[in-house]
Amino acid sequence: MIEVLVAVVVVSLGLLGVATTLLEVTRSTSSSYLKQQAVQHAYGMIDRMRANALEGRLLSGNPYVVAMQAAPAATTSCSTCTPAQLASMDVQQWLSDLKTALPGGRGSVAVAAGVAPNNATIVTVTVQWSDAPAQSNFNGPASTSSSSYTVVSAL
Repeated sequence: MIEVLVAVVVVSLGLLGVATTLLEVTRSTSSSYLKQQAVQHAYGMIDRMRANALEGRLLSGNPYVVAMQAAPAATTSCSTCTPAQLASMDVQQWLSDLKTALPGGRGSVAVAAGVAPNNATIVTVTVQWSDAPAQSNFNGPASTSSSSYTVVSAL
């Protein structure tokens, strides 16, 4: 009878270890998913900027930086947009997507023209979000952690 009781205790401890491991894997998976979303959104903004980077539009007075500093316009679509209108629409959509896809999602764009080799434009896109929901799955300890992802690219 004592042998059975010892065996039950040992199996119970093993199952508790497995449960703890599963909780940690779930937290890590949730955190990784949020980072993957941030990476996709950061590269998405760079792709939007590349698509609008015709004829030197990304030099000083960059429409994306201007659109980030001002409240994005309420334009939802246009067929013959100016670069500034397209940038404003891109920023508005991007910020909206960040808020939807990431908890506490927000982003920023910085441009430095003519500092890279061949006088290229260097773009820095940063996405920030709260990692607290991923870290506090299953009523774990409350967390206020935040994360960010930055992409630096030459256009």
